[in-house]
Amino acid sequence: GVGKTTLMKKIERKFLKPSHFEVIWVAVSKTLDIDRIQEAIMGNLNLAFNKHDDRYSQAVKINDALGRNKVAILFDDIWECLHLEELGILGQQNLDTASFKLIFTTRSKAVCERMKSDELINVQPLGWDDSWALFERSVGGKNDIESWDSSIVEISKDVARECKGFPLALK
Repeated sequence: GVGKTTLMKKIERKFLKPSHFEVIWVAVSKTLDIDRIQEAIMGNLNLAFNKHDDRYSQAVKINDALGRNKVAILFDDIWECLHLEELGILGQQNLDTASFKLIFTTRSKAVCERMKSDELINVQPLGWDDSWALFERSVGGKNDIESWDSSIVEISKDVARECKGFPLALK
């Protein structure tokens, strides 16, 4: 898409890892599955996930562990509001912002508002110059394209325009 996941990976490498955060990355996707999300978090925290325990019991375990560790949870591709208490992210432990971070990507500004985000970063598609440069690199580089017939170059530019500045499409 527009580069939300790529931006989050850069945040992880540049800020979270050097600050010694334990990073938990969870791909949420369109179908929300609380049990799968809890299991992923618990696995990263080295907690035993028991499919026979109820969600509340799992949430208590998660919350206790989060209170003892310096953790950043990165939720990628959220389509609807996550109820953090149900997951165990908010609860009995008051999580200090110096030792806990929650970062997520979504296409929906409404999700950000419902989850009461502290900060929004709106990732925009690339402009034409950057789009064309990325497209050129993806098909072999500027030198290769300059050797093409002009009609092929024009068709290539049309294809790049159809990608509407979305890096994933341009590659």
